[in-house]
Amino acid sequence: MRFLCMTAIVALCFAIDAHADDMGGGAQDVAQAVLPQMDDPAQHIIEEQLRAFREDDASLAYALNSDDFQHEYRDEKHFMMMMRFTHKPLVNHLSYTFKGTSHIKDRLVQTVEMLNPSGSSTTVMFYLQKNTDGAWLIDGYTILDTEAQPI
Repeated sequence: MRFLCMTAIVALCFAIDAHADDMGGGAQDVAQAVLPQMDDPAQHIIEEQLRAFREDDASLAYALNSDDFQHEYRDEKHFMMMMRFTHKPLVNHLSYTFKGTSHIKDRLVQTVEMLNPSGSSTTVMFYLQKNTDGAWLIDGYTILDTEAQPI
């Protein structure tokens, strides 16, 4: 399954390159036209943390958390270990899509749909709050089980 996914991704990259060459532009021009611009600072923080998870960068992943959320874990290594164990969709995802946002008091809630290696999706709610400098930081998660059987 992984081999087929990787083959599809490689084929897509070659197709984008070929399409860009046909249009007289580079692949980067096509990618910028296709990919959304990341102007939302809260989404940018989430994206940075997801990249840190993917690259196994515990220091960065931990640093993007609010002070209160950091205090729930002993240190960055403990945080990363717990994320791998209890929040697998965050660490072990193929792709993600930002969905709706809402505000609860002084917190922002960003809903993100995560595509898992099995091909299923999981919805994750990221809670963010501003620090004293006014920058958004991650303050927690809720993972919704979208694979649950109806009652």
